[in-house]
Amino acid sequence: NVLGSIPKKVFLPEVEVRKVISIEEMIGKLTERIQSSIKMSFKDFTGKAKTREEKLFMIVGFLAMLELVRNGILHAVQEKDFSDITIEKREVTLELEIND
Repeated sequence: NVLGSIPKKVFLPEVEVRKVISIEEMIGKLTERIQSSIKMSFKDFTGKAKTREEKLFMIVGFLAMLELVRNGILHAVQEKDFSDITIEKREVTLELEIND
């Protein structure tokens, strides 16, 4: 009875897994694009997502944008729910302290 109750090994079909794009690559692409333009929309960067691969590209692009906003490199604004996100390069200002 014990041997009969052991689960049988199930063979699953092998599938090919391939990398679409890494977050580091996407951060590089987004940084490169924003350097050439002062302001752009998120849709212009990612395009319209129809296929699974395009949707993954959009998700990774969004995560890259969030990381660049967190690091103070980009400024992102969304005027209302579900509207496009406007991305612009944040100007770096240096503050110097002068000691008397």
